Amino acid sequence: MTLKFRIRRFESQAPVMVLVLDGSVDSLTATRMGAILDLVLERHQGPIVLDFTRVHYVSSAGWRELIERIDILKRQGVHAVGMQPCVSDVFTMIGMDKLIPAHVVMDQALAVIRAPHTEEPATS
Repeated sequence: MTLKFRIRRFESQAPVMVLVLDGSVDSLTATRMGAILDLVLERHQGPIVLDFTRVHYVSSAGWRELIERIDILKRQGVHAVGMQPCVSDVFTMIGMDKLIPAHVVMDQALAVIRAPHTEEPATS
């Protein structure tokens, strides 16, 4: 199987990096995805969107690459978009939906990222 990558940058109030995945994330391509994620995380300190629109399969090796980086991804504000049902079902089943917000389309993810965030008041 093959997996292609494209990195896009959206400029707005704060730059958003989008990692567009195309193909299958399997045991042969997962480490390459991890290396690309590391490169993006090294060069970009803001929100990241993982675009799964053209991904039709993610193996356990692929999910592991995300889980290994989940702390830094969450700190930077990671979002996922465009998952096919076969990918989305596993994403939800393994609990990734509790760690990474998922959106149907890119505009939804960008709207959430660009929305003003308010901190909840501390309760005593």
